[in-house]
Amino acid sequence: MLFRHLAQPLAAALLCAAPLTAQDFYGYDAQSSQIYNVDTTTNAASFLGQITGAPAFGFSQFVAKKTGGWYAVAPGLISGYSIYEIDGQTFAATLLWTPSGARHTAGVGAALSPYGDKIFVCGFVGLSFRVQLDAIDLATGLRTAYGDIPPGWGLAFDSLGNLYTSTQGATDPELVRIDLANPFNSVTVGTMTGVDYNLGIDLSSDQGSGDIHVYSRNTTSLYRVDTGTAAATLVSALTGASALQSVKEIPCASVFLYGNGCAGSGGFVPSFTVRGCAEIGATITLQINNCVGGAAAAFVYGTGTTAIPLGAGCDLLTTPLLPVVLNFSTSAGGPGQGSASFPVVIPWMPSGDVTNQVIVLDPGALLGYVVSNGVLFRF
Repeated sequence: MLFRHLAQPLAAALLCAAPLTAQDFYGYDAQSSQIYNVDTTTNAASFLGQITGAPAFGFSQFVAKKTGGWYAVAPGLISGYSIYEIDGQTFAATLLWTPSGARHTAGVGAALSPYGDKIFVCGFVGLSFRVQLDAIDLATGLRTAYGDIPPGWGLAFDSLGNLYTSTQGATDPELVRIDLANPFNSVTVGTMTGVDYNLGIDLSSDQGSGDIHVYSRNTTSLYRVDTGTAAATLVSALTGASALQSVKEIPCASVFLYGNGCAGSGGFVPSFTVRGCAEIGATITLQINNCVGGAAAAFVYGTGTTAIPLGAGCDLLTTPLLPVVLNFSTSAGGPGQGSASFPVVIPWMPSGDVTNQVIVLDPGALLGYVVSNGVLFRF
C-alpha cells in the first residue's frame, strides 16, 4: 500500500538539511564592481573578488546562485536590461540574455526564484514612479511581465515561495507581499520600524527562519524581518560596508525545488518547501501548504528526478521510488487551507541525492489525489 508507517529514524535520515549556523552573505559594490564576503559573526565586510567583463554601466542588482557564483543585472539607459552570469572562481562576467520588450531598467530589485530557474527583476519605468516586475527564464531568456508593483526597493522570496518588496511608509519603510497572480492585490504586511530607508534598502531570503533579511544602505545595517508582522530585528551593523549597494544571503547549496504540483480542490496546488541547509545535528523544517484541509498525505522518496505523467496534469517527480513512505495529515480547513510542518533533526549525513514529493488525497481532484512539486537534497 502507498500509505504506511515507517520508523522515524529512517525518515529523519532521509529528510535532511538544516538552518545556516552563522548567517553568511555576499555584498556587492556597484561603483567598483567588487564582491565582498559579509560575516555577521564579526560584523565585517571583506573584499572577495573583482568582477571582470562587467558592462560600462556596471550592475544594478546581483543574486547568489545555489551552485556557486552569481547572476547580475545590467541596466539600460532608460529601459531594458541584461542578465549576466559571474563565475564563482574567476569572477568573470558573461552575458546570458538581453530580454526583449522590457520597459524598465531593473534597477530596483532582483531575486532568484525558489526553484533557481528564474530571476525576478523590477525597476522604474522611464522617469515615472511606476515600478514593473518581470521574471526571466534563465534557460531560455524568455521574459514574463507581471505588471506594476508598489514603488520601493528590493525583492526577496521567503521559504514558502512568497515574494516581497518594500515601499515608503509615513516614517519607516513598509514590507509588501506581492500577489503574483494580480500585483494590484499586493498586501502591505506592516512597517519595518527602525530601518533607515534613505539611499534605499535591499532584501534577501532568510533560509533559517523562513523570514527575509533587509539591508539598509545608509546605515550599513542588516535586519531580519518577520514576514507575518514586518517587525525588524537587528542582525549586524557592518563595518567596511559603506560602498555596498546590495547584501544577499548565501543560498543553500544542498536543497533544490523542482517540477510542479497539480491542482486539486478549489484549484489549489500543494506547495512543498524546505527551510535550512545540510548540517549534521541541526534541524530543518519541511513545510507543506495549499492542500485541502484534514486530508491524508504522505512523503515518497527516491534517488533521482523524473516527470512521469500520472494524468490530470500530475507528474511523479521522484525515481526510482525507495521503499519508504511517511504518512501524515494536513491541518483542518477547506480547499487551500490544509498545511503541515515537520522539524527534522539530521542524525547523520548521507551521500548522493535524495528526492522527495508529497501526495495528498483530495476527493475534489480528478485522480482523487494531488501531488506537490519535488524537493531534491544533494549531499
